[in-house]
Parts: sequence; C-alpha cells; structure tokens
Amino acid sequence: MGQEACHEFIDFDAAALEDKRRIRAILGFLPSPAFYAENASDGLMAQDNSMFLGFPGGCDKNIDVTAKELADAYEKMIGPGDVVVLYGAAHAAGILGNLLALDKRWQRVD
Repeated sequence: MGQEACHEFIDFDAAALEDKRRIRAILGFLPSPAFYAENASDGLMAQDNSMFLGFPGGCDKNIDVTAKELADAYEKMIGPGDVVVLYGAAHAAGILGNLLALDKRWQRVD
C-alpha cells in the first residue's frame, strides 16, 4: 500500500480584493511567496508544494481551500473579535515585537 500524502496551499495572490483584505485583517499580513521572500529570516523560504506530490501509489490528496473559504470559516468560528497567537516561549520577544510593529493593540495574556 502506498503512502498517502496530503498537501495544502491557498493562493492568496489570486484571491478577490475583498478576500485579500479579510485575510490581511485576520492575520495582519497577506501570506505569499513574495511576502516571505521579503520578510522571512535568511535561509527560510516558501514551501514548494510540488516537491511533495506524486508519491508512489497515487494517493495524493489536495486539501486546498480558497482565501474566501478560509476567511468565511474563520469568521463563522471566531467572528471579527480577538485573535490568539500561540508560539514557543523562545519566540516570545520576536513574535510580540513583530505584532506590535504592525498594530500597537497586540498584548500578551498569560
């Protein structure tokens, strides 16, 4: 039996302007290969999903959703309220600093 592989990708660049704005409001940025190329640390890059496809056995499953579907699901589950960001303790200073640079309303809650 072949190994089953799932992959995901949301093409935010191809999304409608309204959905791009919704995702940007949810995340604080619009994820894209160009965004990561400009903002990720040296040595990090956007994942090339094509390198994970085509496993023997033909059991690949594409579990993609559109930007609209993602934003709709988020708004249905969370609403337009607070966002919770979870991360490891070693990343606290960097993550919070980056979030505060985008919006001074971010706060740490223990």
